[in-house]
Amino acid sequence: MLIEIKRFAMITGLASIGALVLIFTLQNSQQSRFQLLLWTTPELPFSVVLIATFLLGVIFSLLLSLALIWRVVRRSSREKREMRINPVASESN
Repeated sequence: MLIEIKRFAMITGLASIGALVLIFTLQNSQQSRFQLLLWTTPELPFSVVLIATFLLGVIFSLLLSLALIWRVVRRSSREKREMRINPVASESN
């Protein structure tokens, strides 16, 4: 029963987000061109530029998070290895 409720909530949430993105896209369809230093984008709908920027931010955040998680896991496995090699000094007291 609880799994069905979670599934329904997930589907409803995703459908709501999809509807909001669709409304946002339809309301922001004016063409725009952006310039960053020497790079200029072709004329694209404003909503496409904003959604692409958001998705790039999400991907960048995920990559940073994965890098930090990988670093923590490496440190943890190194500490476990050191614990196996060198028993805790307090056990000998």
